[in-house]
Amino acid sequence: MENEFLKKDGIDYISNFYRFQKYKNKKNLYLITTDDGNFLFLKSNELKQLKKGKLESEGLYDRLHDKGIIITSDNIENIIEKTSLKYSFLNNGTSLHIMILTHRCNMACSYCFASAKNMDENYENADMREETAQKIVEFILKSPSRAATFEFQE
Repeated sequence: MENEFLKKDGIDYISNFYRFQKYKNKKNLYLITTDDGNFLFLKSNELKQLKKGKLESEGLYDRLHDKGIIITSDNIENIIEKTSLKYSFLNNGTSLHIMILTHRCNMACSYCFASAKNMDENYENADMREETAQKIVEFILKSPSRAATFEFQE
């Protein structure tokens, strides 16, 4: 879908990014969602109007505008604010830190990120060095996250 500027009664608007899917196998009803969490149900003829950029009724225009599916100078600040709030956690930094201390384990658990080594191999380089562990902890404590979870896998 292209975000082309469209006109309705002299009002400029642009189509926001949205997804749509048929709702519960009903022929005539589609669920429309946006990145900021808004949603709207549209009939198939309304969805066609939206996709073509030719809205035929004031009511459809108002519903799309109110939900931020179309963007105008009147609602763009609200859409930006809602999207920023929804994704604000991305500024918090990483809170989960997984460290693999050794490759000595041979259990091969399906959830583990470590690659198990055979028990009869040389273990000289299988364990994390203390200096490396210290640098990892220092790095984690520099994270802007207010909490840190350490997960040790072996």
